[in-house]
Amino acid sequence: MKKAKSILWFMAILMPLMSLLSSCDKENNERLSPTQGEISFQFILTKTYDYSLPRPYTLNNLLEIGSVIVTIEKDGVRKTLQSLPVKGNEEVVSTPYVALEEGDYKLISYRAFDKNATLIDVLDITLERNNDFVIKAGEKCEYELPTKVKQVLS
Repeated sequence: MKKAKSILWFMAILMPLMSLLSSCDKENNERLSPTQGEISFQFILTKTYDYSLPRPYTLNNLLEIGSVIVTIEKDGVRKTLQSLPVKGNEEVVSTPYVALEEGDYKLISYRAFDKNATLIDVLDITLERNNDFVIKAGEKCEYELPTKVKQVLS
């Protein structure tokens, strides 16, 4: 009986250590493949003015954006990236770098959410320009998401 208790105590100590070591190995193994590059998506503060009735929710600054979901296209195949958290200051917020296979991509759409995972509808998300970007193997790049923060005028 004592031997069984000793083995159980040993396993109780060993299991958390093994899970900690395996999680460290996963982080080291998440390096880029030779055909991948990285991209970070950014919001840069630009204000527009809206003469409509005040909305129940307004955006004071970019720090209120908590995450973004981006849909991209490569070679005619659309892919929606997982929800990406954003960090930064009142003027610029950006996502962590995301690994993508090298190639020519096009931004199809994106949606921004606040810290409570509520869709932010006061952003003017209009894809007005050529929304193409190129991922090069082993390189990092940034992409500015076209957006304007609507300011309500009374």
